[in-house]
Amino acid sequence: FTGQGVFDSGLADGGTEEIRASWGASALPILQALGFTRAPFWDGFMRVVSVISLGAPQAGMYRIELSEGSLFSLKGVYLAPEYDPGELCVVDKILSDREEEALRFAASCLRAERQALRLVARAEQTSRGLSRKLRQGGHAAPCVAQVVAYLTEQAIISDYRYAQLWLRARLSRKVESPRQLMAALCSRSIDRDTAQEALAEVLEPDTEWALLTRYVAKTPPPPDGFSIRQTLKYQGFSPLVIDRACCHLPWRCIED
Repeated sequence: FTGQGVFDSGLADGGTEEIRASWGASALPILQALGFTRAPFWDGFMRVVSVISLGAPQAGMYRIELSEGSLFSLKGVYLAPEYDPGELCVVDKILSDREEEALRFAASCLRAERQALRLVARAEQTSRGLSRKLRQGGHAAPCVAQVVAYLTEQAIISDYRYAQLWLRARLSRKVESPRQLMAALCSRSIDRDTAQEALAEVLEPDTEWALLTRYVAKTPPPPDGFSIRQTLKYQGFSPLVIDRACCHLPWRCIED
């Protein structure tokens, strides 16, 4: 065969690597379709991967087929910042190793996102709880971190919303003090600041007062030497409802 085939590798650092093969023009498309070319600095063959087909992008989604046979979907938001989907996802684009890795990582993220959305559709999820379930489902930690961060940014998952919903459901079924509710939220991987904010929102004055009256009704009086104020303060009730309790509830108030 005679002739030279020259390919631009499209390296991420902007450099150009010329890959030449001493093959006839008729053979080059076949080798390229198989993902191989002959390099002058090697006696063997060098693997070359290119984009050979591309589905019409829809809402940031791309369907890509590579010359080595892979076919997958990805979402542009999961590509590293240095990669522009409009430049990377182009038919006949020859990919560097780093570019191919970026595309495959984005495709892995999309698979993790689909599983995450199935879990969210069944029940509200916390960020840590969802991360754990995705890792248990076989998804790599870097993909899981990207997906959870994106879903949080889109408000598809929210620890604050989860905490509010959980508190309202819990208060309708059980009688627990604010301290016990806080401990239960933290045991569900809600950070303390988020748990406190959600508790303050749910336990507005009338709700907290109703909770306190139910709590006192089911709880034995404090032992001798302890005041109602000490007990209720320790259990996380606010000073406002504690003052009201000392005046209206059946426990005898022993002042500090």
